[in-house]
Amino acid sequence: MSETPTPSPTPPPPANVQHPQRKTILNLYAAFAVSLVLTTIPHGIIAIVALVFMIGVLVASYIIRAKAEPESLIQNHTTYIIRTIWIGSGLAAITTTIGGLIMMNDINYDPFSPCANNLAAQGVEFAANATYTQIWDLASPCFDIFIQANMQPLITAGIITIVPVLIYFAVRFVRGLSRAIKGYRIANPRVWF
Repeated sequence: MSETPTPSPTPPPPANVQHPQRKTILNLYAAFAVSLVLTTIPHGIIAIVALVFMIGVLVASYIIRAKAEPESLIQNHTTYIIRTIWIGSGLAAITTTIGGLIMMNDINYDPFSPCANNLAAQGVEFAANATYTQIWDLASPCFDIFIQANMQPLITAGIITIVPVLIYFAVRFVRGLSRAIKGYRIANPRVWF
């Protein structure tokens, strides 16, 4: 009586062999990482560049997902990236509103009163015809005092606005990237957290 040998399972591909879609997914995560890093730099122009990168990642994810096979690795990860950006943006809108309300409630406007009174004394016609530089010259002497007097509410509002969003994006990014590096799918790419 001879036994038929059971075939051995196919071994996984070596670590240095890449899934054809993996490079595309990793490129999306790399662009996503750039946008996340840029959002942490407090500069107006850099914030705009970060927003452009984030929108670029979102648009690219939609385009790539539209061309992907249903239930494919790339479709799975692009869905996850798209959901991360939309949910994170919604969270940012909520935290910005809360931070703004807290800041408006706690701000002390008294240090800015002398400059506001000086600007008001110039009249409506001046305000309507003045250049930005002329208005800035009247208002700028009060900004340093205003910021010093309101440093705590500004910091608190900034933390409330930024930290939860960065944590959300970071956790989702690390989870997705770690799965993509290994060539694995996200168990449920539509999950909120």
